[in-house]
Amino acid sequence: MSLIDIKCQDKAISRLQRSLASNRLAQAYIFSGPEGIGKYLTARELAKTILCRNPLRTEVNSRPFLDSCGKCDSCLLFEGNGHPDFNHIYKELVKFSSKSYSSRTSPVDMPKDVVQEYLIDKVNMKPVKSEHTVFVVSESEKMNAFSQNALLKTLEEPPTFCTIILLCSKPDRLLPTIHSRCQQVRFGMVDRRLIVSRLVDQGCREQEALYWAGFTQGSLGESLEAAKLKNQEFDCFKMKQNLIKMVFELKLPETLEFADWISQQVKNVSALLAQLYSETSKSDLSRRAQRMMINIIISAFSDLLRLSSGVDFIVNTDQSDLLNSYTETINPVAAARFVEKCNENLRWVDRSVNEKLNFEELLLTYVSSDIIR
Repeated sequence: MSLIDIKCQDKAISRLQRSLASNRLAQAYIFSGPEGIGKYLTARELAKTILCRNPLRTEVNSRPFLDSCGKCDSCLLFEGNGHPDFNHIYKELVKFSSKSYSSRTSPVDMPKDVVQEYLIDKVNMKPVKSEHTVFVVSESEKMNAFSQNALLKTLEEPPTFCTIILLCSKPDRLLPTIHSRCQQVRFGMVDRRLIVSRLVDQGCREQEALYWAGFTQGSLGESLEAAKLKNQEFDCFKMKQNLIKMVFELKLPETLEFADWISQQVKNVSALLAQLYSETSKSDLSRRAQRMMINIIISAFSDLLRLSSGVDFIVNTDQSDLLNSYTETINPVAAARFVEKCNENLRWVDRSVNEKLNFEELLLTYVSSDIIR
């Protein structure tokens, strides 16, 4: 893997290449954009190129293109995840922090201890293997106020041999003073046709691939992740189909039982996510699974609104017959309000509101809203 292999992020790669070609690489970047579109992959490959001893100089579209050679000792160390001059910082490092305060195992925010110990205290250390050091901070929007303020001085005057890259899906959560000290590189969504092609190549059925590409709104990483959420006992795509059907048929007496069913699906998805991301905390994986359930419901009612207004494009193409059967009986105003309510409950997930109460409240709102006449 190298920079030239990254797809559908031509603007971001071109901007970075201009800096590499002119030897004017910024000392601090913010890579912003939704989850799963290649921010971390690009940051890794950029770091690999920066640290490479014999970078390849080629041309792409008649413009110079600098890339890692993949053969030098630096590249081999990097591919083996053992390069001493590359540092990846993420909030779960709190478990390994030497600070006594950082004994928590499931942080919601990125504590100051992690930023201090793994970035600020290390940033002035000279390179060991290369002529440069690179620090990549995942989920930088989760740095709390103390972490961000502690980082300001480092971003203002980093050593000349160091590059810091903040990966961020919600840039509005970063302080304006952080933004002013970094160059912005924005990443866009991946072409859905490419996502479908990748999923089909990995053995995913085309109907399922079409759904995940639409559901994730062009996030290749999240689509690949969703397609892996299956085993002999559980299939996330089939669960999605059941969830939508059951929501449409839901009656008031069944609400609490249905909320319990959704909570069980959250556990199933969380367990499969844990196999993919062993270093991620259980609470984070649970929140991710909860958001998936609510977003599936949002996708169904958004499709209903599109169909009732004459728009042909829908996400749940595999359940188009079911959706069409409700287009004549839907109350569009109530459905739109319910989608807004779902988005509110998504925010409750981020605030760690009790899972069962969150689903019960959402479903009780639905059955009392007269969406389906």
